[in-house]
Amino acid sequence: VWPHTVAARSNRLLLVGVSYRDGNQPLRSVTYAGIPLTLLGVQNAPGNQNRVELWSLRAPAVGTANVVVNLTNARSVVGGALSFTGVEQSTPFGAFRSASDKSKTACVTLSSAGTELVASFLSANGDAKSIAVGPGQTTAWNTGTGTAGGDIRGTGTTIPGTSAAVTCQTLEKDKPWAMIAVPLKPAL
Repeated sequence: VWPHTVAARSNRLLLVGVSYRDGNQPLRSVTYAGIPLTLLGVQNAPGNQNRVELWSLRAPAVGTANVVVNLTNARSVVGGALSFTGVEQSTPFGAFRSASDKSKTACVTLSSAGTELVASFLSANGDAKSIAVGPGQTTAWNTGTGTAGGDIRGTGTTIPGTSAAVTCQTLEKDKPWAMIAVPLKPAL
């Protein structure tokens, strides 16, 4: 549970990214101000060691309210919320992409337009130690529960869209990671 503030502007969208240590345990639900979010996508790391999930809500309530993540049996969890304005409400997303590996470099490449913004979310085992966000990305959060193997690290970032947008992050050590990214379409 954490508080999040949504600005009083038009064409609002809320994204919640959750990174956690057991890919075999999907989240039960995510709510904002008591309203359920819709699961947009998931990606497990190799061996299901960690998982990242992306949830969304169109036209979230204006003001400050709690984001509540309802867990199954997940352990070592981090997450964050990003709210946007000026997003197309009928079809807010471009093509969702995801990737996973056990390496130092975590990347997802996806098609988007120059007028779009790409949001990306990463999970990695805690013993990856740290995550450096790539150039051109704005970091919303980059945090973890610790640096042991049973811990988790997670990030949420945005980057301007391009015809082949690439969102990359660098782990300090070769460890299993999972990343998802989605372009946001501007309101016309």
